[in-house]
Amino acid sequence: MKTIEIDDEVFAYLQGKAIAYVENPNLTLRRLLGIEKGPNQDLRSRPRVGRKKPKADLKQLVSAGLIREGQRLALRD
Repeated sequence: MKTIEIDDEVFAYLQGKAIAYVENPNLTLRRLLGIEKGPNQDLRSRPRVGRKKPKADLKQLVSAGLIREGQRLALRD
């Protein structure tokens, strides 16, 4: 595995794009760059413990043009 240095602004961008509690910077970059994952690298396939089922599939909403990347959303019960 190689090591690269990135500045604070780039790291903050990656943190903003990461799936919280699931992705590390490497997985975030793989997802953003469209690089296929190797075996056992997709942490999102692990079962969620103590979390509610998602109310909506955000990827589908973006694809349908109903929301856009960077838009702020609020969830209501």
